[in-house]
Amino acid sequence: MLEWHRLFSGLQESVDKNCDGEFRLSSLHYLREHQWRYEQDLSCLINQDILSKKSRILNVGTHPYHFIWLLKELDYPVVGVDIAAERLKKFIQANSLRVKKLDIETEVWPFVDRSFDVVVMNEVLEHLRINPLHALTEAYRILDEKELLLLTTANIYALLNVVSFFRGRRAMGSIVDEFAKLYWLGHMGHVHEYSAHELRDLLQVTGFVINSLSYRKVKKTHGFHSLNLKWKILTYIDKVIEYLIPFFRRQLEVIARKGSRPGSELLEKRIDCNCNLQERLFDD
Repeated sequence: MLEWHRLFSGLQESVDKNCDGEFRLSSLHYLREHQWRYEQDLSCLINQDILSKKSRILNVGTHPYHFIWLLKELDYPVVGVDIAAERLKKFIQANSLRVKKLDIETEVWPFVDRSFDVVVMNEVLEHLRINPLHALTEAYRILDEKELLLLTTANIYALLNVVSFFRGRRAMGSIVDEFAKLYWLGHMGHVHEYSAHELRDLLQVTGFVINSLSYRKVKKTHGFHSLNLKWKILTYIDKVIEYLIPFFRRQLEVIARKGSRPGSELLEKRIDCNCNLQERLFDD
C-alpha cells in the first residue's frame, strides 16, 4: 500500500525548494489540481501489474516533471522526454531525473527499437498540434513486443463540454489562452480533446491493440469551498450525472498493448487507401 501523504509531501517539498519564480507557483498549483490524477495513474500501473521494478519506463511529455519524480521515488527505472527540457532545470538536476529534449510530433525519438516495456503518455495527446500519428507510431516502435501503453486524455464529450457546445462556446476554454501558453509556459494548451471513438481509431491505425478503454471521474475537491452557491450546485449536478452516465466523465483512460503489425505499415496502408479514394473522386 502506497503512503500517499508521505510521497506527495516529498514531491511538494522538492518543488518548493528547487523551482523558482512563476514556475514554482505554477508547479505547486498544478500539483494541487492534479494530485488525484497522479494517484489514479500510479494505482493503475501498479495494481494491474503493468509495472515491475525491472520495467523500462518512458514518460512522454513529462513536464512539470511530477510523475517522473514519483516513479523514480518509487524506485522504477524511468526516462522522460519533453519539448522544452530546459524548463525547471534546477528541479531536474536536484532530483537526478533523466529527461531528454524532444519534439515528439516531428522528431525521431532517440531510442532504439523495442527499448521500453511501458510508455506512459498521460494528458499529452490533447496538446499535440502537428501530428499525433507520428508520436503514436514512434511509441509503437520503441515498445518491446506485446508491451503496454498507458494513455489518458480529456474527454470531448464531458458534460461541461457538452453544455459549452449548446451555449455556442468552445469546450476547451479560450483559444487565445491555449495558444498563448506557447509563450509563457513553453508548450501548447489544449488543441483538440478526443472522443473514445477517435482514440480507438488513432491507436488501432498506429498498431496498438486496446486492452481496456474507460471513462474516469475527476476526483479533485480543491477550491470547491470557495465557489458561490450557483457553481456548487452545478458542480454537484455534474458529479451526479458523471456517476450515473460514465460517457459524460471528464477523462478517458486507455491501456493498449503493442500489436503484431507495425503501426507504420498500418498507417501507410490507411494513407494509400485515402489517396486512392481522393484520386477516384477527382477522376469522377
